[in-house]
Amino acid sequence: MGKVAEQVTGEPLEDLYNKYIFKPLNLESTYLSKNDSRFIPIHIGKELVHRPMTISSQGASGAIISNSTDLMKFLKAFFHGELFSPTHITNVTWNKIQYFPLQYGMGMMRVKMSRLMSPFFPAPEILGHSGSSGSFAFYCPSRDLYIVGTMNQTEKNPFQLIYQMLDCVD
Repeated sequence: MGKVAEQVTGEPLEDLYNKYIFKPLNLESTYLSKNDSRFIPIHIGKELVHRPMTISSQGASGAIISNSTDLMKFLKAFFHGELFSPTHITNVTWNKIQYFPLQYGMGMMRVKMSRLMSPFFPAPEILGHSGSSGSFAFYCPSRDLYIVGTMNQTEKNPFQLIYQMLDCVD
């Protein structure tokens, strides 16, 4: 989609992000990765991974570098309709993906587990996204809570941590 946006507008993706997302939301520590960008190290298990060209080549599918403060600003703006119509979120057709119980639709993930899948603690529906480097940003509609963070670890998924955090707030 990033290439489509560049072709339609005649502007580079970095300028489009700045113009429509970063500047309007006042995201001061968020930018599109480049080959020489610096960011927190990422690990696969105990092994340090240094692949800046891999991250910078992902463009519109994951090359954004940010911090938790900006990530929270973005998440709230996303769910409050500051970037597009709120119907974008309410009229979603969810599709199953290879990692059950994740579903995907309209550029976001949904995790929705039955009580049978989580018998010892409630696992309410969460909406948002997790990144390939261990970052995550989710909203829990039933509790009106926003959770963002990073584990900088590609082997662990963030969902156990997210649900433990949700369980701490009642």
